[in-house]
Amino acid sequence: MKQTITDIINETIHKSRCRTQFREPLTGCAPAEDPLFYRLREVAHPGHLLPGEMLPGARTVVSFFLPFNTKLVEKNRKHSYVSREWAEAYVEANQLIKNACEEICRYFADMGFNAVYEQPTHNFDSRHLLSTWSHKHIAYVCGLGSFGR
Repeated sequence: MKQTITDIINETIHKSRCRTQFREPLTGCAPAEDPLFYRLREVAHPGHLLPGEMLPGARTVVSFFLPFNTKLVEKNRKHSYVSREWAEAYVEANQLIKNACEEICRYFADMGFNAVYEQPTHNFDSRHLLSTWSHKHIAYVCGLGSFGR
């Protein structure tokens, strides 16, 4: 399943013809009943949603990350502020993520499965700056990275 999802993401990037260059997407999955999802209510947000609250009957959670190419990362590190290229890439990447999520949901629907996704950005309480579906924490549960190192 991970390779199919990665292929869908790569095809979405290819079709977009965006200026931003990306490295190979990272894709991870976790069972919807993984105990780490319950811990998110302690470490991320007391109202953090569980997979079954996003999609009743959920069995698997998929997460992916689109890493920018190393040139862009290095260019941004040279500034004490966000470079213009990084800001443009951020906008393009979030649109690509949304488009890829729609394609992934369509793929699963064609296979007879229900699927949902949360918007890639601006999905938080602006007063408290907390999200009920933290993409970073979900990625961690799905095996994509760690915190603090």
